[in-house]
Amino acid sequence: MESQIENMKTHIEGVEKLYGDIRSLRHDMGNHIQMIERLMAAGSSAEASAYLERLKSEWKELAPEIRTGNPVTDMILLEKKKEAEARGIRFECDFYYPDGTGLDAFDISVLLYNALNNCLESVNGEDPYIKIQAFRKNSVFVLFISNRFQGRLQMDAAEGLPLTTKTNGGHGIGLKNMRRVARKYMGDLSFEQNGDEVTVGIILQIA
Repeated sequence: MESQIENMKTHIEGVEKLYGDIRSLRHDMGNHIQMIERLMAAGSSAEASAYLERLKSEWKELAPEIRTGNPVTDMILLEKKKEAEARGIRFECDFYYPDGTGLDAFDISVLLYNALNNCLESVNGEDPYIKIQAFRKNSVFVLFISNRFQGRLQMDAAEGLPLTTKTNGGHGIGLKNMRRVARKYMGDLSFEQNGDEVTVGIILQIA
């Protein structure tokens, strides 16, 4: 739990910095536009173009590449995307945060953070990838997180959880935390291996 709280603090600090920088840039946008207009009026089109390119570059650095509808999940997914791509792992994300539900962003962050950490630890093989898909059907929210895995997924039939590859054996704390969150919303986890792909399915009741 202490580890989860520290991770959340890090994500929240990242969110606050990101949105603070965006607010600052928006606040100065009028001044930037006036400067470009003055340069154009003075016939300094090259300088105006260079100024505009600089402004676009700063905006691109600040604007999140992933927009889920929630700043906390944005930061988690951006962090894991960068981590994956730095290791040559393809990262595909089709996730959104469902509006108008009783879902707690902290709970969703526990699910995403632990599931993606597990993927990053286990992904292997040619063309390694991690995929995230989410959809809502009436009062049910479903999340699928998959990764390439060339090997055999070892399951505990009684618990329905994968056995950890770490030396202490048993189930990882992250998996237990994920199950705890899923059951809080009257849901559960499922694990499936299809060829060289392993998928965790997370079902939550959200209404």
